[in-house]
Amino acid sequence: MGDKTPRQQARLERQKRAASTPTRGGKRPVASPPDDPTLDRPFRFRFNEVDVDSQWCLTKINPTDHRVLIDFMREMENLSVREVLNGRIGKREDVAGGSPNPDAQRRAQERYPDDHDRIHSLHLTGAKRLWGIQNQNEFSVIWWDPDHDVWPTKRVYGN
Repeated sequence: MGDKTPRQQARLERQKRAASTPTRGGKRPVASPPDDPTLDRPFRFRFNEVDVDSQWCLTKINPTDHRVLIDFMREMENLSVREVLNGRIGKREDVAGGSPNPDAQRRAQERYPDDHDRIHSLHLTGAKRLWGIQNQNEFSVIWWDPDHDVWPTKRVYGN
């Protein structure tokens, strides 16, 4: 491990922990060290990474979903990171390396080459997802995904 950067070493450790975590229903729970002081900080949104040129750009949101999103974000910012991780944040996905959607894979590789392994989804209602890069207590929004297209599943959602 001596020739790896600290970021690469941390990533390897996360992968090892994830591989040894028991699954329930085929999904691995989001795991964070219980003594991590950042977990008690308020959850915050940032918009410095928004992908304005993608098909999932936040500017393409319809007025009804916009209201749902604002209410959701307001609710999340009243919670600690620990509370969000235990309830509403989706799995961390390496979109660039594994999404069933090749457009999402390509876009993550192009736009977020150094951060694509920290991309998370937040589940709002039904198929609606807000994708972003999780860094401690900050969630940098990147994509609005009202139809669950970034990481499609066979599950049918009734929005």
